[in-house]
Amino acid sequence: MRNTMAGPTREFWQQRFVANETPWDRGAASPQLAAWLASGALTPCRALVPGCGGGYEVVALAQAGFNVTALDYAPAAIALTRERLAQANAQATLVQADALEWPPPPYTRVPHPRGWQELAVVLAHRSPTVAST
Repeated sequence: MRNTMAGPTREFWQQRFVANETPWDRGAASPQLAAWLASGALTPCRALVPGCGGGYEVVALAQAGFNVTALDYAPAAIALTRERLAQANAQATLVQADALEWPPPPYTRVPHPRGWQELAVVLAHRSPTVAST
């Protein structure tokens, strides 16, 4: 049986990013992520940012020395994240996929108790087997 994302389709999310209709976009990384990085509560390791959207958290983590994998359903979100990484001279692995279909080992599950609306950084113990872009 195939898992699929519940709710809006890939096309719905693609159109939101293409039309710049992303009212949740604060124009910067999550203040909580910034606080965790500044306090040392998060230290460099492998991190997955599902639903990476505009890529602010991806850039912040990459600049802080994390080995980041960014995942999003919408190709336009991945393109925006790629642009932000290039502007920041930072690197991450970008994956455009349905989160319920994508996760190869070691990302067999992505725990995110608060839902996709909030930042999720999932720490892993091995690198994912996807191509870096």
